[in-house]
Amino acid sequence: MSRSSGKAREWRTVENGINFEVIWFDQDMIEVALSCSNGHFSGRAEIYLSHQAFSELADVLRGFPSTGSDSRKVELGTLDPSHADGGVKMNFCCSDTLGHAVVEIKLRGDGRRAL
Repeated sequence: MSRSSGKAREWRTVENGINFEVIWFDQDMIEVALSCSNGHFSGRAEIYLSHQAFSELADVLRGFPSTGSDSRKVELGTLDPSHADGGVKMNFCCSDTLGHAVVEIKLRGDGRRAL
């Protein structure tokens, strides 16, 4: 219950993992909503990408992890606050020498509009 209104809060379930949803496109670019969650924390950013971005992402991540010390870094959009719209930086690495994979994510939404 919300203390201020007396009404029950509506909680939206966020799926664990990293999700890309195409929300707009034209012949030059696509806009995606990237959402991610670990079950406790979640975030969302809307990012403009080239049409080749997903192929390039797949190329970078192909074969990951190849060893227990393998790591890959990917940046989509921009984390620079002087630019419009958002971005994500993902660091794919292994948590141990057995190759258990994890991804550390840093998101930036467009600070010029409410998320």
